[in-house]
Amino acid sequence: MHRAGILMRSILKAVGLALLLALIACAAVGPAKAQTTGYRLPWRYCVWERVLQGWGESPSHNNTQMWYAYDFSVLEGNPVRAARSGTVAFVQSGQTVCGGYEYRNNANYVTVYHGDGTATLYLHLRDVYVSVGQSVSQGQTIGTAGRTGWTYCQPHLHFQRQARGGWITNSQAVYFDEYPGQQLQRGQWYQSQNYWPGDRCPTQVGSGWGCSGIIGIATGREWLRRRKGCRLLARVLSLGLIAVLVSGCGQRLAQPEGALPAAPAVPLGPDQPAAMEIPSPAPTVAEPPLPPTPGPVPTPRPVTLPPAKEVEQMTAGWKVFEDATLGIRVRYPPDYEIRVQPITSRKVGISIDRPWGEGCEIFGGVLVFLLEKEDSRLLTSEGLEAWVRELPEGESPIPGEGPIRVVEKIQVGGRPAFVIQEPLWPGDPPNVQSLIVIGKERVFWIPLGDTMGLSPERTEKIWPLQMAFLATLEVTR
Repeated sequence: MHRAGILMRSILKAVGLALLLALIACAAVGPAKAQTTGYRLPWRYCVWERVLQGWGESPSHNNTQMWYAYDFSVLEGNPVRAARSGTVAFVQSGQTVCGGYEYRNNANYVTVYHGDGTATLYLHLRDVYVSVGQSVSQGQTIGTAGRTGWTYCQPHLHFQRQARGGWITNSQAVYFDEYPGQQLQRGQWYQSQNYWPGDRCPTQVGSGWGCSGIIGIATGREWLRRRKGCRLLARVLSLGLIAVLVSGCGQRLAQPEGALPAAPAVPLGPDQPAAMEIPSPAPTVAEPPLPPTPGPVPTPRPVTLPPAKEVEQMTAGWKVFEDATLGIRVRYPPDYEIRVQPITSRKVGISIDRPWGEGCEIFGGVLVFLLEKEDSRLLTSEGLEAWVRELPEGESPIPGEGPIRVVEKIQVGGRPAFVIQEPLWPGDPPNVQSLIVIGKERVFWIPLGDTMGLSPERTEKIWPLQMAFLATLEVTR
């Protein structure tokens, strides 16, 4: 017994020493802290957005003028904030059209001159709240994101640091104080610390729900027990997703400012000439201290349904599923199978998948809740959240008292629908995405994207197909 105690103490000492050495090694080789640049991400404090297109990337940043630009996934109507204090130099507003290259001059924009001799451009805005000659402070809202101009009508924020001389000139490399010394990466999520007095982070409350695999998400735990291969696969994929979330979305190793992609050798066209004399920049306004950085909560992907013509092209050859009792008609890819499974007397699961190794590959799923009568409170965010809380165990996709967070209200299948975030595992904040469509006698709960525990690469490929799937949805009850 005495020897066992001595051995245990020796093991604990060895483990403690190893941990101490590991910490010292990490501190020794960790990247040096980069100096702040004075630029912050151009959207609301605490919010996460994704890079849609980065430096030197196709389709539109592979030219001299926009080489170091970023396209961010800011939803239409969401505030756009000044990345740095300065003076408004150029403004265009009142534009409403969008489309291809022919609309390149029909965008709403704001160009701000800064005290360091550079400028920043905010492009494709919906609304503009500032005027030429106006001084703006870092963090001040200068407009809202939109889709005007050369966007193919897809809302986003184009942002670039550039030389002075016109509303748009050759771009320059920009680094943000939130991620000093780092080049932001396409497809990654980044959180803004562009604080303005009165900002608060969204409150995350309550606990999550137990995810027992993607089929459990889509059709309930009862069905999952009958499909063990899918359950094992989904658990592994979901755990991988959780590992990514826990590790910190968008956190990259520091990159020295010299490591830039090579700019094109020959400019593709002259810069736009200055159209007016610009007033001198106003002095930089002192900022209030930032509150502590909150934990990461992924910003939802925008649920934007493709136009009808594009839907017809994407879904050519798809199968049609229709069930008058459930009140649903929808198209789905022909290489998947669709299954309907009653779960309780008031809940039916629809799964769309195909065999994959010993398990299955998921395209999507729908939970159909049968209402006894039309419930008008479901047409509001507050009423929907209350309805979810009141679902009995065995019917709720979120066991216990796990919350949902309503992100936005849209129209799908001719009916009101809510984009929501929900927990993936017990104790999680609402951090994965679903869509709830409200029928007169039915509620359709549809998991989207990361909810299904797919790899990031697979999620990127399947997301446009899911949007086309939703665009074909018809609710008949």
